[in-house]
Formats: sequence, structure tokens, C-alpha cells
Amino acid sequence: MTNYIHYDSERTDYTVTKDELNSLENGASTLWKDVCLVSISMGVPLLINGIAEIKSQVEFKLTLTIFLNVTLGIIGIVLSIIFAIAWYKSGKNLGTIIKGIKNKPRMEVPPEMCNVGSIGGNTDSLKEKGSDCEKDN
Repeated sequence: MTNYIHYDSERTDYTVTKDELNSLENGASTLWKDVCLVSISMGVPLLINGIAEIKSQVEFKLTLTIFLNVTLGIIGIVLSIIFAIAWYKSGKNLGTIIKGIKNKPRMEVPPEMCNVGSIGGNTDSLKEKGSDCEKDN
């Protein structure tokens, strides 16, 4: 029994250098998104709580609760904006890397290179059949 590797001649394969692969790996990190979502989900409730505390007072008196809620809420919202910008820029860099990979010059693969042989079988029988990736005209 001979097993063959399927080759789709319509498929486009891209070569990726080690540096490009490392850049893709670093660019695909979701750290900025995660930190942005955590800081916004902490900042908004704290700010709302601080405003609710202020509204509930008859006469304004700055308490530790109000101070901490409003201060940490504002800090959380500002940090979430900064992290959202970093998240956007990292995604843009990822798009630039992918565009560079896709814009590499195309190379034509000779028909004799398309016949990849069999897996664990006799390759002599494949040479007799000819190339599997030649297009029928």
C-alpha cells in the first residue's frame, strides 16, 4: 500500500524567515488587550461608585472612600486608553509584517519538484507516473 501526499497546485505557500516568525509571535500577544480590558473594567465602576458617593452626600465632604474611588477610577480609565493605543499599534505592526510576507516575490516551482514521493513506500513507481502538479491544458 502506497500513501501519497496531496499537493494543491492552486495553493500559495509563503516563506517566513526566523525574524518574521518571531515578530509574528510577539505581535500576536494579547497582553495589551487583556490589560486594557482589566483596567477599564476596574476604572469605570470605581469612578461610578465615587460619583454616587458624592451625589449621596447632602454637604460635600471629601472622605477616603470618595478620594480613592475617584482617583483610582480616573487612573484606570487613563491607563485603559494608553493600553488601547498600544493594543492598536501592536495589531497594526502585525498587519505590516503579514503584508511584507505576502508581498515577497513569487517563485515558480518546476514540475519535477512537485512530485514529493510517497510516505514509507517505493519512490520508483512515482517517477514513472510523472509530475502530479502539472496542469492539464
